[in-house]
Amino acid sequence: MIRSRKQMTISELKRAMDRRFDRLERTKAGKAEFRKLQRAMDRRFDRLERTKADKVELHTLQRAMERRFDTMERRFDAMEQRFGGLEQRFDGLEQRFDGLEQRFDGLERTMVDKNELASSAAETRRHFDVVAESIRADVRLFADPIRGHTDQLNQHETRITRLERRSN
Repeated sequence: MIRSRKQMTISELKRAMDRRFDRLERTKAGKAEFRKLQRAMDRRFDRLERTKADKVELHTLQRAMERRFDTMERRFDAMEQRFGGLEQRFDGLEQRFDGLEQRFDGLERTMVDKNELASSAAETRRHFDVVAESIRADVRLFADPIRGHTDQLNQHETRITRLERRSN
């Protein structure tokens, strides 16, 4: 506020200067408060940005885990189908055993004397040894892939456990 330039007394000059200094002091306090408010807002925005980054990172991690679980689910479905095929093959083996059992029952009924029984028993033993070897070979066919799948499942379980520990 500028006034006309007339001659002032010392007391008028003192009052005018006091008013100016008071105004200046109020302005300084306002600037300090503004700076304080600005720093507080900067801290809040920084915190908000960190929170957003954490949420985005968490969401990304969650999507990655969901994709992994989907992959594991597809693999387990494939394993289920494979086990279904193995089950069918075991059913076939069971039918073969039933057939063998029926043949043994028929052999028992047809044996008349001990000589026939002895010769038939030797033949049956040879046949059973051949069948047993065949079954062992069939079981080995299934056991190796099952062992491999079991090892693979154990490795997956170990990896999932490690991932769960990391995410916690």
